[in-house]
Amino acid sequence: MGRSTGAVSTNAAEAEAVVDELARHVASGSTASVGVIAMTMQQRDLIRRRIAERGIDLGPVTRSEAVMVADYNGVQGEERDVVLISLTFGRRRGETAWPTSYGALSLPGGEKRLAVIMSRARERMVVFRSFPTESVDGSLAAGHRALLTYLLSADRRANDDPRPYKGVLTPVLDQNSWRGVSLGNAVGVVDAKTERTLAAIYLTGVIDPLIERSEIAQYRNAGWVVLEVGVAEAEAAAADERRRDALCSRLMREQRMFAAMREQPRPSATSRPEGRHPGRPRDKRDA
Repeated sequence: MGRSTGAVSTNAAEAEAVVDELARHVASGSTASVGVIAMTMQQRDLIRRRIAERGIDLGPVTRSEAVMVADYNGVQGEERDVVLISLTFGRRRGETAWPTSYGALSLPGGEKRLAVIMSRARERMVVFRSFPTESVDGSLAAGHRALLTYLLSADRRANDDPRPYKGVLTPVLDQNSWRGVSLGNAVGVVDAKTERTLAAIYLTGVIDPLIERSEIAQYRNAGWVVLEVGVAEAEAAAADERRRDALCSRLMREQRMFAAMREQPRPSATSRPEGRHPGRPRDKRDA
């Protein structure tokens, strides 16, 4: 299939899908704060207009923070519990070719812009796009390579079977009243009482160390808090109550430390470092 070098500035179908998701979030009764990030100012304005035209009551989700609807250039230093991202670009009207330009992501430094966009969510991120992963040519720009890496990772996770975890860490999870979800070499940790995602426990010593470090970095870059446990330590904890108590205490202590950090008053945007928080990105394509 051919490629289009031009880039669209608005995507009405994608904007409507974003507003639909926002409406569902509000209707669910959640009070988690929400942000929307668009890749162009025109798409930002379209989303703002559709929110107003549909009369969505944002009161329930603005108790702690105002709803943010911004373009990529206005989100440095901003965070929300839930972030909806509109990648905006897709086929131009009347064309069948996929785009080869993704606006600011195609310019020098595009990979840094993507890193900022993809790290604004504290708990959950939903990405809306209107092009397939295989249409992204990573050889054209560093930002394209970063985007392709993210989309491949999101595709893989979307195809994973989110089955309950049963393994060497099960006794530890049970003792801490946690529930585990299998994530390859990692275990997603969910509070069994509140169903809140807490962290990911990565079992080290299973595969090549270089691959492990790469995967851990990818989880952290995707927004996870990662707690590392050696497989030998986990096996010892499963077999010995004293060692299990020690491991449970360590993991609980580390998890609480991260939770306390999140509850601290936030410093000003100019002085605030980049943060990493629990949350698993979800991907919605061809919105």
